[in-house]
Amino acid sequence: MQSDDPGLRDIGARWYFNWDFRPHEDVDLEFVPLVCGYPGDGQVSDEHLAEVEEAIRGDPAAYPDGTIFLIGNEIGYEHQNDERSPSQYAEDFHRCRTLLMSLNPTFRVSVGPAILTPDEGITDAIVDAEDGLDYLRQVIGAYEEQHGTPIPADYFAATNHVMHAEEFDVFAERIVEMRRLLDAHDLRDKDVILTEIGVPTRGSASEEIEAFMNEALRFVATATDSRFGHPDDDRLVQRWAWFIAQPLSPWDKLRSTGFGAFFLRFAQTSLFDRDGELTHLGRVYRMMMINPGAV
Repeated sequence: MQSDDPGLRDIGARWYFNWDFRPHEDVDLEFVPLVCGYPGDGQVSDEHLAEVEEAIRGDPAAYPDGTIFLIGNEIGYEHQNDERSPSQYAEDFHRCRTLLMSLNPTFRVSVGPAILTPDEGITDAIVDAEDGLDYLRQVIGAYEEQHGTPIPADYFAATNHVMHAEEFDVFAERIVEMRRLLDAHDLRDKDVILTEIGVPTRGSASEEIEAFMNEALRFVATATDSRFGHPDDDRLVQRWAWFIAQPLSPWDKLRSTGFGAFFLRFAQTSLFDRDGELTHLGRVYRMMMINPGAV
């Protein structure tokens, strides 16, 4: 999302994140910071941890009690400038969480986001794993091996994009598989956050993307499973966000996605255009959030 709030609260949004640990000053929503991401071919630097500490100590009002921190983004994915092995990520998770708890013990932390898409064009770039779920599985095991305790996460986060808008069944199945994985590791009581839901690649018509939005958002808002869902209410997903609020400028898109800028099409899933006007998809989203029975 760009820094000026185009009116997220007015369309039913309740929280936001911006792939950074510094909030947008003009967005009046709950902020979910992202820390300890994009380390390249090493691990998180002491300099990064010092920057995070300085930001939190310098502006505590921006990080109130209970703030949820995402540790990394699309973890282990080379094209997100993250070449950490699962064991390296597990150790970074420990270092980052230790810092956050020292600053405020009410802070909550999330593993990931990991990548749920099974598309081989994506999974081939995930380090030392068959796919994002396998990477997550190895992270959970590596942490317990390193520290002798289950990984102390409050949340597990993931991105769940589809390559084509008609792949709703794939989208839904990957969420179930993530819940099945957590259950297998006695982590069923953890909340799941989907930080990105969308169809960012070229090739889907606007009406197909709208249909996917309707199916996907209804699913994450209501789907339950008595076998793997959260024990409180069997819900599969506790928090989610559509991708994306506003499209990036061509330069920002190229800078943030590299070669991916040539096949990614963020404007087709944006809720607002770059001038802050609601898109057709944004109007559908608003109706779903504010008056769900009308869609």
